[in-house]
Amino acid sequence: MAWMLAGLMGHLADVTIRGGVISAFFVWVGFVLTTTATNQAFRGTKPIVTVIDTGHWLAVHVVMGAIIGALGARKPKFSLRRMIVACLAAVHNKSKLHNESGLRSA
Repeated sequence: MAWMLAGLMGHLADVTIRGGVISAFFVWVGFVLTTTATNQAFRGTKPIVTVIDTGHWLAVHVVMGAIIGALGARKPKFSLRRMIVACLAAVHNKSKLHNESGLRSA
């Protein structure tokens, strides 16, 4: 859930605490509240059960959004491209060492 919320916030380009809380609220209204209310109404549970259940999930989403927003949009230290280049360089250097020592590469 947190990963999807972070992805949504990243696509909206609003990775702040305020943006996280607002995004979390809309995700909660659009997915959690509607689904939970429909399912519990179909089962015939009391409305207070729906309020308690959805209220819990609202708190969870708002806290998640605030934490993600507080962390902010950070660029990863290692990108996939950098890792591939580093691996290719390591393989190249290893084969170069084998050739210099008179060993054949497989």
